[in-house]
Amino acid sequence: MNGAHLGKDRTYYKIRDRYYWPKMYNDIAQHVKSCSNCSINKYSRRKPNGHLNQVNPPEGVWENLAMDFMGPITPSSSRGNKYILVITDILSKYVIAKATRDNSALTASKVLVEEVILKYGTPKQILTDNGTHFTAQLFNDITKLCGMCHIFTTPYNPQSNGVCERLNASICDSLSSICNKKRTDWDEQLSKIIFAYNTTRHVSTKLTPFEMMFGRLCKLPFDLPKQTTTSVEPHQYVKQLQEYLELAKHVARTNIERSQEKSKRNYDTNRTNNIYLIGDFVYIKRLGLIHKLAPKYAGPYQIIQQLNDSIYRVQNTNDLNEIINVHINRIRQCYQ
Repeated sequence: MNGAHLGKDRTYYKIRDRYYWPKMYNDIAQHVKSCSNCSINKYSRRKPNGHLNQVNPPEGVWENLAMDFMGPITPSSSRGNKYILVITDILSKYVIAKATRDNSALTASKVLVEEVILKYGTPKQILTDNGTHFTAQLFNDITKLCGMCHIFTTPYNPQSNGVCERLNASICDSLSSICNKKRTDWDEQLSKIIFAYNTTRHVSTKLTPFEMMFGRLCKLPFDLPKQTTTSVEPHQYVKQLQEYLELAKHVARTNIERSQEKSKRNYDTNRTNNIYLIGDFVYIKRLGLIHKLAPKYAGPYQIIQQLNDSIYRVQNTNDLNEIINVHINRIRQCYQ
């Protein structure tokens, strides 16, 4: 009743009005910091821990793809579709999107084969989240059979698949603007949205995704016809196309790197980048809370491995069988 877990400053002033001892502020601050109830039940008011990690752009177009399901979308379309499977080339930003009735592993596998591999060839790497449709044996068998490396993002960390997160939001905004009043024809409008996206200059590459994929600007329905035409020998055209695509790749990589550096500077401002050691005890931020009074953090957990600058493997001290990988922005130091 006297304390109410009001934080170090309020607790200090309340005690100081009644008592005094040397270095009392430091003692109170340390006591409050080590309070397990406060650590578990209160959100930090600071920006989440951890700096933004830059990932080098792929060396070429159609080497690294990102896949993600959007949905379920409400209302369902008049054709019964509830989801959109979005596939993006990480370098060119070229997008494929397919409306689907479900988000099963079978559907994901069919779209990967029919819309990606059979039309554009096999990529080196596929990046997905940890949804059951992507972790299923069927999908993993397809990627292995086709010689693709399947990479998973860190659970509950949108940064790790930021390309898809931003794209999904853009698709939703555009669909909302052009579909009918009942919102039931969004799957019929999807191809128009994707065409517009692929033929518009991307903010990070400064080129259109279509241009990077096919080595030419897309001729749009309202473009004026050229007054003159030129002929070129096939071998000359191939050489010109190769040179154009190589230049486009270089320009895109350079522009993406500059864009990433700018994003990193903005993101890292006023953020700490704590380093945790093997054996440290920490709390892990809980997600999907049902009610406001639920504990905000779980634990304590113990750090058992650092996978990279941002990802740690932790073990629940109350259930040693629970070992998970977590991003640094969900970690809070446990002071004992």
